[in-house]
Amino acid sequence: MAEAPTTTGNAKTRIVQERLSLYGPNPSMELVQQLMAEADEDIQKARAHELSLVTAHRNADAAPT
Repeated sequence: MAEAPTTTGNAKTRIVQERLSLYGPNPSMELVQQLMAEADEDIQKARAHELSLVTAHRNADAAPT
């Protein structure tokens, strides 16, 4: 199940803004790009983890009792 691009964009923006707050004002563009790439990776990992949980739950429900 894919999320709307705006949902992903909003999550990415929140993650980057949160992490930028740790570095203070005027971050370099290189830092912003690095944090954006890390946010993308974190979102992908979270989605994969969520999918594995859903799959495990479905498999458990389908298992014979």
